[in-house]
Amino acid sequence: MVGDGGVTLLESEGLQRPFRAAAWALPVIIAAGSIGYIYRFPLLVGNASPFRVTGVLLTLAFVFRVLSVSRADAAWLIGRLLVPAMLSAAVTVVAIGEYAYRSVPEGYVTDVSAQTVNLIVFLLVIGYVASRAALIRVLKAYVAMSFVEAAIAVYAFTTGDLLFAATIQERGTVYYSDLNLINEGDGLRRLNGTFFDPNFYGIYLVTVVALASWLLLNGYRSLYIKAAIPLSVLLVFVSVSRTAMVGLFVIAAVLFLEGRARKLVLVTGILGLLVFSYYGFLFSESPLLERLLSGQSAAERLHLMSRGLTGFANSPILGSGTNALIDPETGISTAHSMYLSVLGKFGLLGAAAYFLFVLWPLGAARSPRTHSLDQTLVRLCILPIAAMYLTYDFFQFLEFQFVVYGIAYAVLSVDKSGDGSKIASRTVYIAGPALRSAAEQPFKTLT
Repeated sequence: MVGDGGVTLLESEGLQRPFRAAAWALPVIIAAGSIGYIYRFPLLVGNASPFRVTGVLLTLAFVFRVLSVSRADAAWLIGRLLVPAMLSAAVTVVAIGEYAYRSVPEGYVTDVSAQTVNLIVFLLVIGYVASRAALIRVLKAYVAMSFVEAAIAVYAFTTGDLLFAATIQERGTVYYSDLNLINEGDGLRRLNGTFFDPNFYGIYLVTVVALASWLLLNGYRSLYIKAAIPLSVLLVFVSVSRTAMVGLFVIAAVLFLEGRARKLVLVTGILGLLVFSYYGFLFSESPLLERLLSGQSAAERLHLMSRGLTGFANSPILGSGTNALIDPETGISTAHSMYLSVLGKFGLLGAAAYFLFVLWPLGAARSPRTHSLDQTLVRLCILPIAAMYLTYDFFQFLEFQFVVYGIAYAVLSVDKSGDGSKIASRTVYIAGPALRSAAEQPFKTLT
């Protein structure tokens, strides 16, 4: 598994030149596939999106990688996907079982197909992030790409015109071509970027803050990484996504309770309060303040959540089915909370598959073999998303979250070989300032 000089064959001699080039291009492709959600175009079967194009390229890269290394390396690459694949399969079986044994609404097959594709890309992200070097490249690219998305979002916010809006309306899928690409109503324009829904963009920004924070903890202090955190916090408030604000609070809590980056938490917290004050309290008639404090939205969410609770109460074990949660006004089956949605639809048996998929990395990270900074990365990836599921039902379709899940799962096995021994003791970490040789120097903790 390890070549001369202590560097794994997967990072040096075992790779052929084409894959070496792809190894540097793929992180950018993964990051680019995490944005541009609204850019979806119909195909003969399904539709194409940046995320799905990323999946195709990751598939080719993974197959090439498996074929280009030794059998032992190939077995390790495939073997580390076993648990994530089993958990993904359980979620998929629940969704397919609903279709096979119950009446489902129109469009259900499309939704399940999209979820399945997302889970496949999730596995492919794990397959790519098989080394420390790959992990750091993906994290850096993800954070850097947020500036591209921010530029598009701010341009749309200030001009009222999304980049390539005409192309989406003329050639995009039927659903997305009919959407209002700029979110504006009740005198308030909300930042939504290429996600059409301000909450989707806010959730994306939360993941950027989480990954950038971990890079800082890990010793990466490039200006763009430092700038990504306050910029993302600022944009979350301009998106007026209360769901995303919950995610930011969880990130701050994780960093603070673990005694990490308390200055970072303080500075970003003050920034958020200043933005809130500027838009809200300095202008008593501010539509932003009205939106944030509006009871109408909360009442609507509680109404949808009650439908999920009712569906669960009527059939706690198997759930009441997807049709039971359909909103007559929108035609969408949701309880507005991912947890209540799956409990209402699938009951305890089906929901267990979803809950296990979301929470498994948190339990696995508690292993004494997992370094404390790796545990922090898992918590920063999983806990904010898990908290935002409380108030928003986005597991099935929001694509970039599966990149974040892939990172969280990958870091748990990135240092292990096929026989379960730690490569960390035999491998030079190419990861940077706070990741010297794991056998000689522990991780540094930045406070």
